[in-house]
Amino acid sequence: MEKSQINGAFTIFALRGVQVADVNLQRGFVTVRSAGRLQLRVENAPAALQPTEWQGIPRALQQDIAASSANFAYRLVEPAFSLPMKLERHEATKLLAARVNNITFTSVIADSGAMLTRCSRMCGSKSCRATSGC
Repeated sequence: MEKSQINGAFTIFALRGVQVADVNLQRGFVTVRSAGRLQLRVENAPAALQPTEWQGIPRALQQDIAASSANFAYRLVEPAFSLPMKLERHEATKLLAARVNNITFTSVIADSGAMLTRCSRMCGSKSCRATSGC
C-alpha cells in the first residue's frame, strides 16, 4: 500500500492487487469498507476492477462478512491493479444536552396489515410529534 497525507485533511493511498505465480486464470472479488468516523472515497477505479453489487458475490465468499460492511465491491478482471482511495477522518460531533421526559407511541393497524404509528415525545420544555406509515 502506498500512502501520503495531504494538508492533514485526508490520506491518499493505493491498494494493490496480488498476483499468484504459475496460475493461468485468477478471478475473484475485492471489497473495501470503512468504519466509525472514517469516510472512504474511490474516485477512479482501474479497468482491472469492474464495479459490482454486493448481491453479485457468491454466498460462499460472503460468509464471515456483514452485508452492510462493504462500501465498495469489485469483480477482479486482472490481478495486477492499483486502486487509489481517499480516507478522511471526521471529528465526533458535539451533542447538545437533552432530557427526554416522556415518549408515547400510538399505532393503528388496518385489516389489510398496514400500520400507522404516531410518536409523541416531550424533551425538556418542548413537545414534538412524528407520524410514519409502514
